[in-house]
Amino acid sequence: MPVCVISTVGTSIFSQANKDIQERWREFEKLTEVDLDPICNLKIKDFKGRDLYHMTLEVLRAQSNDIAAVRRASAELNSLSRIIEDEDTNHRLTFLATDTSDGALAARIVADFSAEFFKIPADQVKLYRIKGLQVRDGRSFRRDGVRNLIAKIFDALDEAKSPTYDRVLNPTGGFKSAVPYLTVIGMTEENVRVSYIFERSEELISLKKLPIQLDLDQLLPFYQVIQKAEQEFVPEAEMLKALRLNSREDLINRPIWPLLDQDTDNDKVVYSINGLGVIALRYLREKEKLKRSNVYLSKAAYDTYSKLDSTQQTHVGKLLKQMGNKNWRDNQKSEVHGAIIAKPHDDFRFFFFEKEDGSVLIAEIVRHSDRSYERLREGPKLKLEDYPRLMMWE
Repeated sequence: MPVCVISTVGTSIFSQANKDIQERWREFEKLTEVDLDPICNLKIKDFKGRDLYHMTLEVLRAQSNDIAAVRRASAELNSLSRIIEDEDTNHRLTFLATDTSDGALAARIVADFSAEFFKIPADQVKLYRIKGLQVRDGRSFRRDGVRNLIAKIFDALDEAKSPTYDRVLNPTGGFKSAVPYLTVIGMTEENVRVSYIFERSEELISLKKLPIQLDLDQLLPFYQVIQKAEQEFVPEAEMLKALRLNSREDLINRPIWPLLDQDTDNDKVVYSINGLGVIALRYLREKEKLKRSNVYLSKAAYDTYSKLDSTQQTHVGKLLKQMGNKNWRDNQKSEVHGAIIAKPHDDFRFFFFEKEDGSVLIAEIVRHSDRSYERLREGPKLKLEDYPRLMMWE
């Protein structure tokens, strides 16, 4: 079976090289304003650091007949040479470079040499720069580096579906602070294993999926705010209001707490999701896709919508799309008035019916600001038979 190996890459290709390469490496890593994109584009042959690139690559090529020397050359090659047990033109190699000049150059060398050494077609070897994956700025590492790393790993896994590929995460090289996230993915994702080798050890350690999983049902009530915390910093007051909590202590005792990073912005406490939150959000999105309901508008609802201006229609359209999400609907329910009332912390309100086939019928779209909500709520109870379906909301 062809193997798909996703490897994080460090700089051991330089640190374990001869003295001349190490000296060139130290000079190169001092350079500023190095454009990393050409280095990480395997089709581009001209980039800053190409002299060091060619020098290192030639040494590797000269040692290519000695497997022991190849394994000593870098952590990534040491593990890859044990993971890839046969020649197969369908093998896939994905390398993830740090957001540093020497990290990107090291990854380019390892990627190009691996394509030659393991005889893998060029289109089956990928190299990606992970923006923010560096250690100079801890906030950028948490906010951007970890998230971009996790997103790219899942992208690579999606491109190599199981059971077509034996999918392997290889965190032997690169920042050790990234290892826990790859391990969590390997433990929770179907048909993925984590293979790791310690420095110059000869034994490859492989960890397959364990019988553990994230408790998504407990996390579903927090789905919307987790999504928002992925896109932006959420002020503490807004976070507490969205979750209908009174204090930070209440938040700490909720299942969402391990998924959050706490920070400050203009002296105010704000939250964003951490690496575990990014992983959980992926699985929550997959679960939500399976629970999405068809949303229909009645004539009354459509007439109200059609009279709104374009900005209001765009806003209401987003809310109507959310109405297809059962978890979101459940979080917005306020009371029953024949139909169910959804109050999405907004000027707009929806009176709706949940049908036996799982679909949702929006009976009335009303507003708090023009008192149409109060008038309808205080009037006779709504009846389903008075609201036939007019159209499906796409």
